[in-house]
Amino acid sequence: AYKIDSLVLWLKILINMLIGFVIFFPVAFSLDWISTESPLGIIIFVVIVIIGFIAFTFGDYLINGRDAEAINKIIKERESD
Repeated sequence: AYKIDSLVLWLKILINMLIGFVIFFPVAFSLDWISTESPLGIIIFVVIVIIGFIAFTFGDYLINGRDAEAINKIIKERESD
């Protein structure tokens, strides 16, 4: 999704996470998904979102990594023929 190949993976993830948070939290507050009655509720919600994002990113990275390895193997086989 990124056209800038010089960006390292952690920076791509950070940019994606920041953009997601800028969009997600105003929507979550406006729809009352986040309890504003106690600061602990907000903190717990933020932690859950961060854990979910990390889990999704890690899973996506593993799946894409496996696919990339398979594609690279096919390319090497075709180049050797």
